[in-house]
Order: sequence, then structure tokens, then C-alpha cells
Amino acid sequence: MKKEEEENKSNESLQKRKEEIRICVERFIEPNIVKKGSLKDKKEEEEEEERIKVEALNELILFIQRYKIALRDLISEYLGDYLVHSNDLIRSRATLLLSEWLTRLPQLPLNVESLKYLIEFYCNRLEDYPSINQVIKGLLALSSHHSLSIDLQHLILTRIFANVNTQSTTQSTRKMIFDLYGLYLSKYLEGTKELRGDFVFGFIQSLEGEKDPRILLIAFQQIPIVVKNFPEFVRFGEELFSVISCYFPITFKPKANDPSSITKEDLVQSLRLAMSSTSLFAPFCIPFLLEKLSSDVESTKLESLRALSFCSDQWKNEVSSELSSIWSSLRTELTTRTKEDSVFMETKRCLQSITNNLSGEALKGWISTISVEIRQLLSGHSDHQLEHSCIQILVQLVSASPDSCSLIINNFISYALQAQECHHNVELLVQFLKSSVQYFDAQKNPLASHIESIYQTFSSSLALSTSSSPLKRQSMEGLSLLVSGKLLDNNLDEKVLSTICDAILNTDDESLRSQSIISFGMLSGKRRELILSHGINQLMGSVFPSKDRQKQKRALDGLSKICVSSEGREWKEFESIVLNVIPQFLTYFSQSMREEEIQSSLSILLAINSISTSNSRITEWKSYLMESVLPKLLESFVNRSILQSSPLRSQMIQSLIQMIKSILTSDQEKEKQFVENVISLFVGKENSFHVDGKFEPFSKPSKPSQQQLILVLCGSIIPFPGSIKPTQQIEVVSALLPYSMGDSIVEEESLDEEVSKTSSQTIAKLINKCPNNSKDLDEYVEKIRAQWNSLSSVKEGDNTLVHKIVQSTSWIAKALGNKGNNVGEELIRELVSQLESDNPFLGEEFANGLDIIMNDEEEILSKQNGANIQMLFKQKIFVKTLPLLIQGFNNGKSPQVKKNHLLAISNLIKNVKKEILHPHIPTILPILLEALQSESNSTVLSVLLSLFSNLLGETQMKEHLIQHIPFLINLFLSISSRDTIMNNRILGLHCLQSISQFEHSLLFKHQQTIFKGLNPILDDRKRLVRKEAIRTKNLWMSISAE
Repeated sequence: MKKEEEENKSNESLQKRKEEIRICVERFIEPNIVKKGSLKDKKEEEEEEERIKVEALNELILFIQRYKIALRDLISEYLGDYLVHSNDLIRSRATLLLSEWLTRLPQLPLNVESLKYLIEFYCNRLEDYPSINQVIKGLLALSSHHSLSIDLQHLILTRIFANVNTQSTTQSTRKMIFDLYGLYLSKYLEGTKELRGDFVFGFIQSLEGEKDPRILLIAFQQIPIVVKNFPEFVRFGEELFSVISCYFPITFKPKANDPSSITKEDLVQSLRLAMSSTSLFAPFCIPFLLEKLSSDVESTKLESLRALSFCSDQWKNEVSSELSSIWSSLRTELTTRTKEDSVFMETKRCLQSITNNLSGEALKGWISTISVEIRQLLSGHSDHQLEHSCIQILVQLVSASPDSCSLIINNFISYALQAQECHHNVELLVQFLKSSVQYFDAQKNPLASHIESIYQTFSSSLALSTSSSPLKRQSMEGLSLLVSGKLLDNNLDEKVLSTICDAILNTDDESLRSQSIISFGMLSGKRRELILSHGINQLMGSVFPSKDRQKQKRALDGLSKICVSSEGREWKEFESIVLNVIPQFLTYFSQSMREEEIQSSLSILLAINSISTSNSRITEWKSYLMESVLPKLLESFVNRSILQSSPLRSQMIQSLIQMIKSILTSDQEKEKQFVENVISLFVGKENSFHVDGKFEPFSKPSKPSQQQLILVLCGSIIPFPGSIKPTQQIEVVSALLPYSMGDSIVEEESLDEEVSKTSSQTIAKLINKCPNNSKDLDEYVEKIRAQWNSLSSVKEGDNTLVHKIVQSTSWIAKALGNKGNNVGEELIRELVSQLESDNPFLGEEFANGLDIIMNDEEEILSKQNGANIQMLFKQKIFVKTLPLLIQGFNNGKSPQVKKNHLLAISNLIKNVKKEILHPHIPTILPILLEALQSESNSTVLSVLLSLFSNLLGETQMKEHLIQHIPFLINLFLSISSRDTIMNNRILGLHCLQSISQFEHSLLFKHQQTIFKGLNPILDDRKRLVRKEAIRTKNLWMSISAE
């Protein structure tokens, strides 16, 4: 009894499982349970149907895996009737379900008999056109996940070739077919090769007429495999090339949202590989490309030349039978074009590429043919453009390869030497030298027997007063090439070097001097010992002492050239030159500073800074700069400040700071020691600098020259990403606070402002690095609060002191706020409360303090220089401050108070992202519009106009501004025509330009108002205003009623 109950339960369970599977199969094959018209549109119905199919398929896969259901049982019990159903859709969906099972169950156990059964079923089903896509999917799954016998491989391919017209199927089907070919050309290559010509023919038939770029990319990549492994392709060579060549040139433009991510370059490259996959294509390919080269379309010409070069790279000498035709086409392009456009340049590259790929007799024949024609073309000398083209041809040939270099030089050296005063001949000699020096040593150089004549040609061309500037430039380059190639004896080497140095120092021909500096730099790499022994001293004599400033600058330019990493030189290749030149620069700099030769000092400093900038990526240079160069420079600055009271030019201080910044890019021990050593120098503690006297920049009184160097101290602390000693931090902050807050004053007004601002920024950086619970931080804050509270006792009219206190407090509030310290927010609130002042100067200062706090700057407080930056700092300040400012504006007791709050709101808005601003626009906009209409202060109006110009260009803002368009148009026209400040008139026009990007249907009715209002502005007395007015009118003229 119990056994019967168990059997009954088992049968019930089995029946229930079968019913569940049957329902899932039915849902997949007949998912049309959604009533037509119950959803919004056909697309939604299709999406719902697809969702049902996917759910049913997923459930079926789970059933198969959970209950280990055999595939034959699935087919016989559940799919049998559907697979032979008279309805095409049901039959194809049943086939799809079977293919999906095979695709999603790669580990499904299938024996040889089952594989044969399934493949024969699928191959027979290929005759059922509605099911072809599903059949190919199944065949691809079986071929991918299982190992097929050769007979089954052949059966699949032959039946596809026989029964499937590939180009009449859908894109997805065609892609699967070529994916299947790809699989058989890799996994089943040996078996596929047995099909021989049948496979090649079938492949060609499948590809012919294909238009989808994704499928073409796959097919182009398969062609080289077919060509390599199926020798029988020769029978169909012309047909195969004809099929692929019809896609040349590629004109594909990918869609922005293309999920396949295929680019035009992908297709171009794969097509080139296909066209050049065998030299047997050459008889078809080269005439085809030359025919395309004769096109009038520039892009077709360029692509033909590039493809020809690519084929030459693959085929080498095997293009020899087509060389005559190739030269004829290239010659036409090179000798008939009137300007050196992109086609001319690409033709030159193609000529060089073909020459480089030839060798032996093929190369000799190629060079001989071209040489004969070039001699004929050059014989008349009547057409300068033709002569130039011929020279360019020879340049490409001589630079292509060592063999072509020898052949061309032997054929044309006599021509190049025959006319000494001809620019083209000298140019040709220079190119001969460039290539021969590159390919041969001095003994084997094909020019070796002509060196004396070449030297005389260059020397005489350079010496003749009648020689043109280009001729002299070419001659100078030629002489330097003779030296770099070691083709002259030592005496002549030194003579040429003297000529180069003389040209650097004395010639007024800018082109010749530029070439001389280039040549000097080139020789420093090729002939370093010669430069060290004879070159440097010839120029260094003009550096210091020098009363001729022009010569000094030229000498510095030449010496700077040899101290930089040009042409990819490594440090060791020019280290000896740097270690020779820079110490002499430092010595002369020190002397000139002591002797008050400030112009000489500036020139030398700028030269060192230029070298530093060029070598900024070289680690060894940065170490040398930090250990040897900067200490000497800083010593010279300090020693000069001890002797002299007057400050130096700002450019000198900034150059020194720039070099210091370049080395402070990491928190390494060396950098830290450098910064701490600089601080010790300034605060009077033990340091490694050699100073001749008392250096006390923070004493009272102190010389302006020493106070100016406080900028160097700040420039050493601000960029350093690491932390300095706490004791030094205290010393620096204590020393800088008087300058920051205005207790100490630099006599020179402009310098006083710069020192005060930089001191505030440095204190902000140091305070930002202090831990929040630091005792030192509390002391700093107390001092700052005390100074801030002293504002009320500042004498009326002492604007400079007010400016310094507000500026310093703003920077410190920013530093504290950025690190999440509550004192920062308190200082910001106090800053906002001061906007109630009726004093115009005070109001503007307090409003500008918000600009400092909110402004994005990367040099003072940023992650790059190690600052503590709390996430969403600006957003937090904006959200907390904006309501206070709006309330202050609305409750303002006087126009000045309203103006203060308005300027503060503007500074707040312009420094936050539009995404943060957008929710607050409805609140802010009425205030801004009211202010824009009534504002008479040019500074505030300028800020408002800049703000509106940005807001009007933001898509998110347009919905808020649309209703105000008529008001804004009239207002901006009025400002653009009547405001007395040119910049405000231009900003008003910018606003009108931004409005022109709104919906045209909203703007068309205002078009005539704009044109009428712009008429007087088109006659504005300022050219820049007229220019913007014209641009504005053009933008509005493009607006149509549609």
C-alpha cells in the first residue's frame, strides 16, 4: 500500500513536471497571450512578448538542468508537433527554442549519434526559409560547444552553400553565417581545407553584395586566412578581388550610438589587409588603385596612395611588373600639382615606401627609370615649380634605403654640384648628406670622394652676399652635417663650428641664426667632445660681461639649446654639457647680481628657467636642479638683497618660483629637506645656504628687497604636497601674519599687495594641513579672530588695511572650511553679516571675500599639493549661505546694502556647478532680473551680464527664462547700445547670442525687434562691439518660422 502511494506520488510529480515544461514550451512558442490593443502600441506588445519568451526560456533551462532531462525526450515529448507545424512562425519558434537550449547549455552531453541526428535535422531544415536564422544559430552552437567529425563538418558547410542564399537573409543570420565560417577557419581548419575550391566559391557567393559594416569587418579579416590555406583560390582570384575591391574606398560613418563600436579605421585597415593578403592580387589590385588615384575626389586619392603603400609593404619586389604604371601615376601627381597639399605629401610618402620595399634588380630598374625621366625634366631649368617637384622626388628616393641612397647619389651628385648659387641644388646636397650620414659611416659614405667640392659649395654659398636667406640656411645645415658625419678633418670641423657660432652671435638674418642654433644643438649630440672643447667657450664669452645685450641673448639661446633633451636624448648623452654650461651660468649670474647688472641677471635666469622647463620630465635634471642650481640661485638673490634695498623685477622672482615648483611634485625626503632648509634661511635658523651678511626679511624695519623674497618662501611652501615640521609651521605663520593682516607694510605699493596676498595664501595652506584638534591651530584662529574684530577700529578711508584683513580672513575661512572645521563656517557667516555696511568699498570687499572662498583654484588648496579637501564643501557653503544673502537683499535698508548682497549672490552663483544651482533658480531669478534692470554700477552690471550670459546658455535654465524673453531682449539691446563701458556692451550682445539658441518658434516674432535694435550698434565706435553685433545679427537671421 505504501509502495503504491509512493508510486502514485512519483507519477503525480512527474506529470506535474511535464505539465510545467509543456506550459513553458507553449509560452515560448505561443506567447501571444497579450490581447492586441490592450497596450499602448505595437512596440510595447512586442516588448511584452519578448519578456514572456525570455522568462519561459529561463525556466526551461532550469528544468533541464535540475531534472537532467535528455534532449531527445524534450524534442519527442514537447517539440515534435511544433517542429512540423504548418504555421511558419510556430515552426521557426520551435526551432529557435531548440537552438537556444543548445546555445545556453554548452556542457550538454551529446554522443556521436545525437550530434549526427541534430545536425542532419538542422541541415534538412535549411530548406525551410522561415527557420533559417534559428537553424544557423543551432549549427553555430553545436559547432562551437562540441567536436564534430569531418563528415559532419563537410555536411554543414556544403548544405549552407547549396541551400542558403546568404544575401537574402536578415543581418543577424548573415553575421552568424560568417561567424560560423570563422569558426571553421580556426577550430576546424584542417577539415575545412579538404573542401578546397568549393569552400572558396561558397565563401565568395556568401560575401558578394554584403553591405553591413559589422559583417564586412568579419569577412575582410577572414580573407587572408582563406587565401593562405586554400591554394585553389587562384581559380577565383579575380572574382574574389572584385568582390572585396567594390568596397574601396571605405566611406562608412559610424553612428554615435553604434553598439558594435566599429570605426571607419577598423574597416579601412581590414580591407587593406584583405586586398594585400596575396601578391597574386597584384595584377588586379595595382591597376585598380591607380585608376582610383586618377579620381577628382581628394579623399579617394589619399586612400589609394595609402593602400598602394600598404600593398608595397606586403609584396616587396613582387610589384616589379607594375612599376612602370606606378611611376607614371605618381609622376603625374608630383609634377602637375601647383601646391604641396595633402595629396602631394601622401604621394611623396608612397614613393618612398615603394622604393624602400624594393631591392636588387627591381630597385635598380626602378631608380634607373626615374633617373632618366628626372634628368630630362631638369635639363631645361625653365620651370621652377617643376624643378622643385623633381628635387622632392629625389629627396624621397635618396632617403628610402641605403641602396637607393647610393644609386641616387651616383646618378645626381654631378648635377647637385654644378650650380653653386642655386637653392634647389644646395637643398639636394643637404638631403644627400642627411641620408648618407644616416646609412653609412665616413669610410663607406658614397659622398666620400666629393667632400671637398661639397664643402666648397656650402662655404661659398654662405659667404656670398648675394646668396638668398634660404640658400644660406641650407648651406649652414649642410656644413653641420659634414661635421656630424665626421666627413671633414679636425681643422675644418673647428672652422665650421666657428662659422656656426659666429652666425649665432652676429648674423641679422633670423632664419640663418635659427638654423645655426639648431645645428649647434644637433652637433652637441653627434659631436659632444667637439662642442665641449671648442663650441661652448666661443659663445660663453658673450654671456658675461656683455655690454651687447643682443649678443648676450643670442649666446644664451645657443647654449640653452645644447642643455635640453632634444630629439629624445637621454640625460647621460648631454649631462657633461649641462655640467659644463650651468655652473658657468650660475657664476655669471652671481657676479651680475653683485654688480647690479640686472638685465644680464634676468637674461641668464630666463635661460636657466627655459632649460629647466624643457628638462622637467628628466629625473636626473630635477635632482641636479634641487641640489646644485636652486641653492646657488637663491644665495645670489639673498646676497643681492643684503647689499641693495630696491626690489628686483617681478619676472625674476617668478622665474625662480617656477623652477622651485617644478621640483616640488612629490612628498619625498629630498623635497622636504629642501623646503625646510629654505624656511630655516628665512626665519634665521641654521641652514646650508652661504649668505654674506644678515638676511632678516621679517625684521622691522626690513629692506623692500628682502621683503620681496618672502614670495620665494611662499612659493616653496604652497606647491609642496608634504608636511613640514610643526615648529617651522609655527614660525612661518607667525612671521607671515603681519604681512597678511597689514601690520607690516612693503614700501612699494604693488609689491605690498602681492606679498600680502601670497602670505594669506601660504597661511591658508599651512592651516589647512594642521590637524583639527591641534593647539597651534587654535592659536592661529585666535590671532585671526582678533585681527578680524579689529575691523571696527580701522580708521575710515584706510582701505588698504581693510582689504588685507578681509582677504586674509577669506583665505583662512576657505582653508578651515575645506577641511571641515566649524570655525571656517563661522567666519563665512561673519563675512556675510558685514554686507550690511553702507560703505561701498567695504561692501564690495566683503562680497569679493565670498569669491575667494568659492573660487576653484588648483595652486593653493588642491589635492595635487596635498591640501585637505572635504567632499561637497562648496555645495554645503552654497546651500547655507544663499538663504542668508537672499534674506539680506530683500531686507536691505539701503540701495548700497542691496548692492552688496547682490554682488555676493553673483559671486556665489558663478562658482558652483549648474546642477547645484538649478533647484534654486526660481528663488534667485527675480532678484537677478530686478538688479539687472535697475543696476547703474558698472562693476556689478558686468558681473550680472557675465552671469546671465552663462545661464542663458544652459539647457536646464531655459525653462525658467522663457517667460522673460521679451523683457531680456529689450534690456540687453538697451545695454548694448547705451552703456558707456565697452565690455558691458559686448556682454549684452553675448546674452542676445545665447537667447538665439532658444526654441525658434518662441523667437521668430522678436526677430524684427532685434534687427531694429542692432542697427545703431552696428555703427558703434569700437570695432570689437561692431564685430559682436554682426555675429549676433547673423545668429538671429538664421531663425526661421519653422
